[in-house]
Amino acid sequence: MKITKKVVSLSLVLLLALSSIPSAFACTGIYVGKDKSQNGSTYVGRSEDIGDMYDKMFGVEPAKDWAEGAMYEDAYGFKMPYPKHTYAYTYVKDTPEQEETVMGPNGECLSIAYGAAGQNEKGLSVTSTVSTKYNEEAKKADPLVEGAGICEISIPSVLLGGAATAKEAVKLLANVIDTYGAGECNSLMISDIHESWYMEIVSGHQYAAVKLPTDKVSVQPNIMLLGVIDVKDTENVIVSENLVKLAQDNGFLKTDEKGNIDVAKTYAVRDSGKGQYSRYYQGMFYVNEEEANKLDVTNVNNGVNPLPLFIDPTKQMSTLDVLQWLAYRGQGSKMDSNKDESIYAIGNNRQAECHVFEIRQNMPEKLATLQWQAMADAEFSVYVPFYTAMITDTLENYRNPSKNPVDNSINWNFQVINNLCYANRETCAKSVKAYFEEYQKSLIEQQKAIDVEMAKLYAKDPAQAAQKATELGMDLAKQILKMSNSVVTELKAYLKGDQAEPFVPTAMTNKVMPVYSFDHVTEDKTGWQHNDYGWWYNDFNETYVTGWQQIDGYWYYFAEDGYMQTGWQQINGYWYYLGFSGDMQTGWQQINGYWYYLGTSGDMQTGWQQINGYWYYLGTSGDMQTGWQQINGYWYYLGASGDMQTGWQWIDGSCYYFYPGGWMAADTWVDGYYVNGSGVWVK
Repeated sequence: MKITKKVVSLSLVLLLALSSIPSAFACTGIYVGKDKSQNGSTYVGRSEDIGDMYDKMFGVEPAKDWAEGAMYEDAYGFKMPYPKHTYAYTYVKDTPEQEETVMGPNGECLSIAYGAAGQNEKGLSVTSTVSTKYNEEAKKADPLVEGAGICEISIPSVLLGGAATAKEAVKLLANVIDTYGAGECNSLMISDIHESWYMEIVSGHQYAAVKLPTDKVSVQPNIMLLGVIDVKDTENVIVSENLVKLAQDNGFLKTDEKGNIDVAKTYAVRDSGKGQYSRYYQGMFYVNEEEANKLDVTNVNNGVNPLPLFIDPTKQMSTLDVLQWLAYRGQGSKMDSNKDESIYAIGNNRQAECHVFEIRQNMPEKLATLQWQAMADAEFSVYVPFYTAMITDTLENYRNPSKNPVDNSINWNFQVINNLCYANRETCAKSVKAYFEEYQKSLIEQQKAIDVEMAKLYAKDPAQAAQKATELGMDLAKQILKMSNSVVTELKAYLKGDQAEPFVPTAMTNKVMPVYSFDHVTEDKTGWQHNDYGWWYNDFNETYVTGWQQIDGYWYYFAEDGYMQTGWQQINGYWYYLGFSGDMQTGWQQINGYWYYLGTSGDMQTGWQQINGYWYYLGTSGDMQTGWQQINGYWYYLGASGDMQTGWQWIDGSCYYFYPGGWMAADTWVDGYYVNGSGVWVK
């Protein structure tokens, strides 16, 4: 949970202090031990709650070698020497436009802007952090080291770049805190294929970490939850040297009957806040309704009756269950945020991104952990699976740096979708949520076959497997981009209309689902492509084009969802006709029995037009007129081919005269002949 350390206005401080809803600075961590999942996977995840419409960038930080004396430094003031080599790792970082990326004198990046979550090339995964608070006694005895101490902005980068295993990462962070201190109280989870650890930073120099049990689950909503621990159990517990002594010497140590420290009772702030307790209740209810209903979250004192870190679920949890946990809003419980908006939910509209690491025991170590990544609120998003220990790049549409919404961005597409669905829950939420759930189920199901193929390829050639992992991620991302582009476009259009009927995405109606396979990756994805719903054209980046495009000498128009348009299309206020093959038509065209004239730029012409030396009149709908036509108060006669007639003309047995400008003479003498008021020559 990132808290931006910039000047906060007095009005905002007062607002946050008085509000019963917690600030946007709130995150929720979740854990499922492998013995409590349906498929034997361990799951570790978190929602990053910063604020509505907040941009994050998903990418890969390459491995690097560092010169002796090179320093890591962040925007808050923390510095430490780089190791000789840092591992490659994925990040879900803040855009540099948040002004927290630190650049060196030669333009080199000294630290990225809060990586939030990632996995490195060694298979180490880190989700960091869930912010917490310590009590006044701990603050007085060991205050946080503001500026020079490590904060969550640096924790993911330091650990993923410098550690190969979970326990090594815990010890690395412990050493950093011992040396430099901590600038914030935080909890985090660190995992590899063999084990997962939960760590709490409880004051300026004190911390405690425990190996997570495989037969429990956990929900962590900005509360210190670590209870009684045996500091002598060094196999399963890692603590700061003075964790117990500091509290004992300053008179605030709390222990059990055996003398073991209760970390929460000793160090946690006494009241974590209403919004934290509501999320804890919802999180417990999601996995164990009976135990949740025994809780009285209105009467929690962390110094007396702290909430437990571990929960016994009443069911084995599926991948979908875990992913949807971060979207849960208490529906069906006594704390239902859909019925009472004052109840702060796990699934709220402040989630900048959500991620879940699924760690499988039956896969090679480099393939064992999938990073399921969503780029906005979990409620109206799709988590995309990546082999993040192996990928070398992500689609550029995951990395748009703008702080404001832009088109063709996966990050911003889902932020906008969530924003619109959250604000228009009655008309938009149901179908979007249902469609995304089916899309998610399809990805989960297809992952099984991909795992089999990836394991075979890795055994044969690890380098090829890394390339394939990257290609698979790119291919899925392109499909996600196309689908989300269409949903965003249609949502915006729907909300500008009468909204008489609930919104339903076209992709849902057409049952557009992801195609997640080796074959789909190996197909040529450039040039013309088609499926059951139409044709589109991919550029050399395998990204579909939109708008007007000239291809092989012909002009085509592609909608925002990439599909080629045909027939009549109104574009930027002009009408165009696109043939059966999509090519823009020009010149004379007979369409549905009517003749139209389309200019050299394809735009339909109306009114008087001189074409090849002849004058024609095209109606307001563009169709060529023939016969008698009254135009601007004058009568004209247009031949069977539409050309304006002049001079003497016999029409239906009568003779008329038309001036050179085409209008009919009436009640006048022409060439010594009289034409009456109807224009007819009178003999």
